[in-house]
Amino acid sequence: MSSDEVEGLIARTWRFDAPEDSAAQFALLADRADAGSCAAVVLRSQQARALGLAGRVAEADALLDECESHIGTAEAEGANRRHARARVLIERGRLRNSTGEPAAAAPLFEQAEQQGSAAGVPGPALDAVHMQAIVAGALGDHQRAERLNRRALAAARNSADPAARAWAGSLLNNLGWTLFDTGRLDESLEVFTEAVAVRAADRDAGGRDRTAEAEWAVGRALRELGRTDEAGALQQRLLRRTADPAVAASPGLAGLIREELAALGSPTHAAAAARGIRHDQADITLT
Repeated sequence: MSSDEVEGLIARTWRFDAPEDSAAQFALLADRADAGSCAAVVLRSQQARALGLAGRVAEADALLDECESHIGTAEAEGANRRHARARVLIERGRLRNSTGEPAAAAPLFEQAEQQGSAAGVPGPALDAVHMQAIVAGALGDHQRAERLNRRALAAARNSADPAARAWAGSLLNNLGWTLFDTGRLDESLEVFTEAVAVRAADRDAGGRDRTAEAEWAVGRALRELGRTDEAGALQQRLLRRTADPAVAASPGLAGLIREELAALGSPTHAAAAARGIRHDQADITLT
């Protein structure tokens, strides 16, 4: 199985709203792959990611140890082995970042970018850059986070690879939050608005429809800019759409809509927020 084929299989398999189910699916796929192959290692790395999202961090770490032990003997040295290294480094870094160790995660993502680029697999390379930007923001280096997001966004837009181009929405989202966090609110609103158009036209790198999440970010920026009537109308529209499975399946979105409506302060907003669907999972701003 080629690296591109494995990445396509990963995108089709992931269910980010159901990490336990995803872990089971990736375990089956890895078991069915050629024993000891780099394809099996890459698929097993996604099982580890799913375990981490499910809160089973120790198991995920142990599984990544197992992946690393297999890379040295898997297939001939070349692109596939570098692909496997990139994926394992990314997932190890994600675990470190999610457990409050962004400084430990940063060099792992840098190494992952190098391995993914050398392997000629743009999806994991862009994933590594996007995670570098998230870590930079967590460490308070917003200038670096902006540079990394803009570099990755340019690479995604200029790529001929569909998996790379699919990163544009997530990168716009993260760039928008970087600008928001540094008080550049007009710029963040512009970027969030662009993200809505990108999300509406295409799926993200994991095959998900993230349009409603992008619209929520527009509403958040509008509130911060003092444009509360526009923000309230937008969040009310989103709340009514939570019956749509594509909206309801977005982790944490309904809860964030309720929070925004309550923060807008009017009794009407607060009442609407109280009627919102409960769906409080992961923070959607770090994709």
